[in-house]
Amino acid sequence: LELSLLDNGTNAFNFNFSHCLLKFRDNSGQFRDDPLFNFEDQQFYNTVLLNGNTEFMDTRDSDFRIGETSDALDGADPLSALGVPLDILGNSRTILPDIGAYEFVPED
Repeated sequence: LELSLLDNGTNAFNFNFSHCLLKFRDNSGQFRDDPLFNFEDQQFYNTVLLNGNTEFMDTRDSDFRIGETSDALDGADPLSALGVPLDILGNSRTILPDIGAYEFVPED
């Protein structure tokens, strides 16, 4: 999933990323001084893991379950997880929820 942030100045532009893992590369330095990409600004980015290890199982096969060393482990907002107590596969997310649609479940 790609996301572009562009404030054209004509409408109210509000966003907030909270308790998430973001991948971002700015190889050309195009966004270096852009306040929308200041990942240390708590107004826009609250408890964000930047460029962390996702350790998805198999992205080529659209398997976005996370592995046991993923930085997404236990990183979701526990209060928000109460509103969505099950992950996409029906696993509980009420105790130390993981970031994303899938809760890590060790394989037997």
